[in-house]
Amino acid sequence: MEYAKDEIFTIEYSDSKNKKFNDKDILKLVISIGLVFCTANIFCIYNFFKVLSNL
Repeated sequence: MEYAKDEIFTIEYSDSKNKKFNDKDILKLVISIGLVFCTANIFCIYNFFKVLSNL
């Protein structure tokens, strides 16, 4: 009986460990990368017009 209990626990543990990315995780990753690029783009545009106004 003890062996059967250990086997069931091992199967349940291995099933929960092999999960792939969820759609929510991928969505969070895409949104965070988009925010980083958006912030960098705004910073570059600001510096471009700052340099352009000094000419």
